[in-house]
Amino acid sequence: MISATAAADPIRLDYLDTTMGEARAVNEESDVVRLRPRPGSGSPPAIYDGLLDGVEHFEPVADGSAVVSAAVVHFSISFPTNYLRSGDPRLQFEVAKVLTPILHPNVSGGIVCLGPHFMPGTGLRALVEHLYGIVSGHVFATHHAFDVAAQQYFLSNLDAVKALRAKPLWRRQLARQIRTHGPA
Repeated sequence: MISATAAADPIRLDYLDTTMGEARAVNEESDVVRLRPRPGSGSPPAIYDGLLDGVEHFEPVADGSAVVSAAVVHFSISFPTNYLRSGDPRLQFEVAKVLTPILHPNVSGGIVCLGPHFMPGTGLRALVEHLYGIVSGHVFATHHAFDVAAQQYFLSNLDAVKALRAKPLWRRQLARQIRTHGPA
């Protein structure tokens, strides 16, 4: 069933249809991330629930510090009705949510700040890559943090941030052809 909003906007419908294919490709090409359409989010879906498995991140502790954890991180990515045409800089705060508590300068209360380079219409694969970078600590804001306490923690513990490990997001392609050289 196609939602009335999607039916009224054929460009959005095509985008969401393409996104379904991207979600399948992400699932096929990664051992780290899993995406599934959120039930009731339309057909094609406008919201995906996902998880990152084997990605070390900082889990907050009550005393304001953090511990390194490789527990599964649950997240969601949604494509609001204005996703392709918005000029509102606040759109970046509506797209990705981290549902597992993590300590990160770009995440506050589960809301993810995708940063000043985020653009409406960014594809699902690029969003997954960016979210992976955030959760793994490879990407973080040091100047304009969304969570100032997390920023201070990261800056005070840069060695620990650099020591975070994560499985590669994408499987490496194996060589499809093996060349052998016979006698000349």
